[in-house]
Formats: sequence, structure tokens, C-alpha cells
Amino acid sequence: MKKTFFCLMAITYCFASDSNYLPFPACPPPETRWRTSFQLLVSQAKMNSLEYVLNNRADNSDVNGHLESLDFNFKFGGKLELGYLFSHDLWDLKLAGSFLYSKAQDRASQPVTSQTAVEDPFISQGLVPIWFHPSAYLNSAYNNIRFANARAAWKLDFYDAEMDLGRLFKVGEKIELRPAFGLKSIFTYQKLSVELSNGRSFFYDSNLLIPTLLTPADSSLHLHNNAIGLGPKVALGAKWFLHPNFKLIFDAAGALLFTHFTTSRRETADYTLTSNEISTEYGENFNGRAAFNGSKPYVGLNLGLGWEKCFARAGSSPVKCALDCSYLLENFWKINQLIKFIDDYADGTYLSDNTDLQIQSIVFAFSFSF
Repeated sequence: MKKTFFCLMAITYCFASDSNYLPFPACPPPETRWRTSFQLLVSQAKMNSLEYVLNNRADNSDVNGHLESLDFNFKFGGKLELGYLFSHDLWDLKLAGSFLYSKAQDRASQPVTSQTAVEDPFISQGLVPIWFHPSAYLNSAYNNIRFANARAAWKLDFYDAEMDLGRLFKVGEKIELRPAFGLKSIFTYQKLSVELSNGRSFFYDSNLLIPTLLTPADSSLHLHNNAIGLGPKVALGAKWFLHPNFKLIFDAAGALLFTHFTTSRRETADYTLTSNEISTEYGENFNGRAAFNGSKPYVGLNLGLGWEKCFARAGSSPVKCALDCSYLLENFWKINQLIKFIDDYADGTYLSDNTDLQIQSIVFAFSFSF
């Protein structure tokens, strides 16, 4: 409530019609000036290569379907900036921090084809799993196991903080440039859960001449990936005043983040094998953990429209209010380091699924300088 009250007071102060205040297209730089900015982000965080099953609708031993992926929705986030303009030569210092909590989920179902013929030991229709361990289900059923139901959920907690030192340059009467350099840091917590149920497989042991039925089969998979990064940043901000109070905004930034990754994987597989009219229940667990370092680039682009107005009266420092609306696109290279197994012969051989984190946002910003 207190934060809301102070924000409303600041907005009221900016728009109040006081005859003692005179508008200026741009504020003359005082000896010192503080700047605060409150930003509401409507963001979509998206991670590629998170398809969790292949929805197969083919007959016999063919595979023909489409990959089921997560549905990434827009979520609310926030950003706070605090800046200080030094009295010497228009240099300024800016501190900023933002947060975003994002979720995505999806589910799929496809009936598994019944199998009775020993001569054709393939299950055809159904959901083909992508993520589970190649040694699950006794290896031999890995290539032809199908599930009837699948559900996937993804969660991302994202935080970043940055500090930069910049200088303001005026190009003519309508353009302002602000090159800057500094530091950027991030912290991400990522979790992917995949639940597979009502699985079925059928294979034929040619040595024992005994058909074996594997059903029901269930699999539960939980993957975590944490990343902490810090590195140098460069940025360029630009304003082009189309009108004394209206402007175009363009910002570009890049950073190289030295990042520490911690990734883990926990999986369980439960199933029943029926052979020669004898049923046996099995339970398997697969756990893995890794920690490593890497240098990952970052790029951000911001483009939008804004309004600002300066108020001043004799004997006092000017006050400037600004309202901006912009589109922000950010890309974090190779932040996704979830463990995916790739070899069903060499147990434990895996790759980290190196894909980028992309965040696109509609930004509504209110800033207040005094």
C-alpha cells in the first residue's frame, strides 16, 4: 500500500496543473539529479528443445506424427532502476534489477495399439518418449515402448541485476545518445517435470521363444538447472524527439556472462513384465548431477515510444516525468543445460541440451527525475 501511495503521489505531482511551473522540452542539467524508474513487464520466457514426446499415429512399425511441446504463456514481471547524474560532464551511474516468474505446461494422449502377433513385435501408435533414460525398461524395450498419456511442466525463476556508468551526448537538438559500460549478473532456476503413464511394450526373445509383455509402465522425470552468471556489459541508449515531449526510444546491450551451472536429473521407472503367464513388478531409479562453468553471451534490444515533460520554477531544481511503452527482446545463449541421455549402449552417456533462453516483453515504464 505504501509503494502504491508514493507512486500515485509522484504521478499526481507530474500532471498537476500549477501555474508556477513552466514546461520545458528538456530539463537543463542541474548539479545533481536522481532518477527512479518503475517498470511493469508483460513477458514470455521461452526455452527451445523442450519437446517431451512424439505423438505417433502411424500403423505397423512406422513412426509418423508430431512433437508435443510446452505452451509458453505471458507472465507479469517487474524492474526497478535507480540513477544518479554527476555534476561533472553529464556522467551518470545506473543500478537496475528485474525479476520474472514463468511457467509452461502441456499434456498429450494417444491410445496405444494392441499387440498380439509375435511375428510383428512392435507397438505402433502412442506417445514415444524423448527424455527418459535409455537403460530404463530393461533396454530391450527402449525402441518400441509407447505411452498412452503424458504430461509436462516447466518452471523458470529469473533474476538479473546490472550496474553501468554512462555519459549523455546531444546530437543536434533532437537526438540524445548514452553509451555505457558496466557489469551484468543473472540467476536462473529452471525445472522440467515429465510424467508418462499407461505405457506398453511387446518384444520377442528369439533364444527362449517366449513373448514378453511389458505393461503397465509409468515413468517420472524431474530435471533441474541453476545458472549464476556475472560479466562485463556494454550498452547504447538513444532518444529521438519527434516533438518537444514525444520521443522514439532505442536501446541495445550486450554482455559476456561467466556462468556457473548446476544441473541434476532424477528419474523413476515402474513396470510389470509378463512372460509365460508369470508377472513380475520392477522399479528403477536413475539419478545424475553435474556442475561446470562456461562463458555465455547476452544480447538485448529495446524499441518503443515515450512521453516526457520537464517542470521548473525559479530558484528550484527541475523535475522531469516520463512514460514509456516499448518492446524488449533478450537472448541468453546456451543457458539451458538440462541432462538428456543419448546412448542406449554406453550407460550414462549424455549431453546437456544446449539451447537459448529467449524473453520478449512489453514494457510499461514510469520514471521520475528530480
